[in-house]
Amino acid sequence: MNKNIRDLHVSHAVVEAHFNPIAAMENYVNDIQDRLRKKGYTKFERKHSRRSEPPVGSESSHIELNTECSPTWWISKSDETSGFTLGTTNLSFHATDYESYFELVSELLTGLHSVHEEVSLDYISQLGFRNLGYVKPDKGDLFIRSNQSDSGVQKQYTESKSVFKTDCGLSGQEGCLTYKVHFAE
Repeated sequence: MNKNIRDLHVSHAVVEAHFNPIAAMENYVNDIQDRLRKKGYTKFERKHSRRSEPPVGSESSHIELNTECSPTWWISKSDETSGFTLGTTNLSFHATDYESYFELVSELLTGLHSVHEEVSLDYISQLGFRNLGYVKPDKGDLFIRSNQSDSGVQKQYTESKSVFKTDCGLSGQEGCLTYKVHFAE
């Protein structure tokens, strides 16, 4: 895990934790932002994200989506190479300038500690890691890839998924690590 991420040509990584819903997160944001500001995350923006879901059990031909608008807060370094996105149920750490996975997880935990100190989290239900990047072939390597099938349809992407059983360190507790790689064509 201490492998230098720059060698893997990963351009953007996100580590994320989901926790119990905090409906009054707005009341704590200023204090959380102040804690993270002291750690070098000086840029602050309030945003709203929309999430749409089709209604459950709707049988009409005209379906109206249920749209929910939830507040999010972006707390980042002034150069925007890394930062946090805080929601009412999750905290994400985003980075484009980092050395190792350990550094990414460490920063997420720093942010999570700042949130916990203000809101007294009850539980964390999910931890995740995503990265976006590219593979740069060495000189002399030849990659031949077809992005069109015999039927004439254009392939948009290829995806590889690996699932690992993990030990959570607690007696009888197991977890699951899912690692997806999305190859754009």
